[in-house]
Amino acid sequence: MKTALAAAANAALFGALAVAVLADGAVVRFDVAANAFLAAWRVPWLVQACLWLTNFGSGAALGGVAMTATAFLYAAQRGVFILPLWATILCAQVTVWVSKLTIGRVRPEFLPGVASVNLPAFPSGHTTGAMATFGFLAYVLTRDLPSGRARLAVIAASALLIALVGFSRVLLRVHFATDVLGGLFLGAFWLCVGVALAK
Repeated sequence: MKTALAAAANAALFGALAVAVLADGAVVRFDVAANAFLAAWRVPWLVQACLWLTNFGSGAALGGVAMTATAFLYAAQRGVFILPLWATILCAQVTVWVSKLTIGRVRPEFLPGVASVNLPAFPSGHTTGAMATFGFLAYVLTRDLPSGRARLAVIAASALLIALVGFSRVLLRVHFATDVLGGLFLGAFWLCVGVALAK
C-alpha cells in the first residue's frame, strides 16, 4: 500500500510539473532565477567535475551498471530481482522519450563546448535513469542488511549520487532545474513500480 501511494504521489507531482512547464509561467521564472544563481558557480574546476559526474546518468553508464548488477544477481541466486530491475530502467527511459517529444521544451543555452543535444529538455533523462537505476539497486542491497546504519549508508550514498547527477545537469546548463525535478519524480515513480514487482 505504501509503495502504491508513493507511486501515485510521484506520478501526480510529475503530471502537475509537466502541466506547469507547458503553461510557461512561474516555472520559467523559477528556472531563470536558478540558472542566474548558479552562474557564479560555473568555474572551470566545477564544470570539469560536473562533466565527469554527469556521465553516471548516461545511457551507457546505466546500461553497464544494470548488466553488471544482473550478473551479480544471477550469481548470487537472486534472479527474482532481474526482471523488476530491467522493467524499472526500460520503462523509465521509454516514458522519458515520450514525455520529451510530447512536451517539446526547448533546452537552455548550453555552455560553450559542453554539449550539443537536439532532444527536448523535459524531463532530464540522466536524472530519471539515475533515480530508477541506483534507487532500485539501493533497494535490493538494503533488503537483507542486518544493520540500520548500513542500510542508511547505502541509501545516503545512492541519494547523493542521484543528486549530484541532477545538479550537474543544471550547472552544465543542459537542463533547467525543473527538468531535473521532473526526472526525479518520474524516476521515483518507476522505482516504486519496480519495488512493487520485486515484492
